[in-house]
Amino acid sequence: MASGCRLVFYELKTTSELAKLHKEGVQSMSRKIIVRFAALFFVLSNIGPAGGEESASAPTPPKRPADFKPFQFEYTTEQLKEEFSDAQMKRAAAELQQIQATDLQVMRRGPSSLL
Repeated sequence: MASGCRLVFYELKTTSELAKLHKEGVQSMSRKIIVRFAALFFVLSNIGPAGGEESASAPTPPKRPADFKPFQFEYTTEQLKEEFSDAQMKRAAAELQQIQATDLQVMRRGPSSLL
């Protein structure tokens, strides 16, 4: 019902009066928004550590335990290359030949042989 009352109120006003009311409403609304943003900025800019000596000092860096030992891999990359690369390459070549032979057989028989 309140919106109906407003509608009647606005119908009684002239166009120029409505424009004036609208302009005043927009200006007051924009002022309210600016004030709210300013207040929000002020509140957020003051959030942080409480003043004093603690906030002025630098944070302490993390320390490792006294019994810390860095992880050592079993093999270096060079050792992996020297000890395992030849065997892996030979195995890969053998498997590739097997795949190519199977592909050749399938191509000769045609796609219906896969069903």
